[in-house]
Amino acid sequence: MVETQSWLSELEQLLEKKTSFVLIYPPMEPKGKPTTEDMECMKFIRRWLKTERELMAKYCRAMVITLQPDGRDREEMERTAPVVSSLYGPDVFLVDNSQAAQQRASEILKAH
Repeated sequence: MVETQSWLSELEQLLEKKTSFVLIYPPMEPKGKPTTEDMECMKFIRRWLKTERELMAKYCRAMVITLQPDGRDREEMERTAPVVSSLYGPDVFLVDNSQAAQQRASEILKAH
């Protein structure tokens, strides 16, 4: 839960700047079935989004998720991306590596 609270605090700092940004996520290892702590973190995020979703949609232009180097998470992330987008607000893009993530983020910011 501490990591989630820290992440949301950092996100609030970005939102307070009232400027456009793109979130870039590194490859994530699949966690399997959510733990009780995972579920509590998800509830905490949903509560946070009740007040902050409008600002997320206004300033966060996109979320760019970097896939595993071998692409083994592509199918799962393709199913997950629309859910993440509807939850947080911004569009979600999947890319193959960190260089592509940086490039995509730059393109998105230039377009806005």
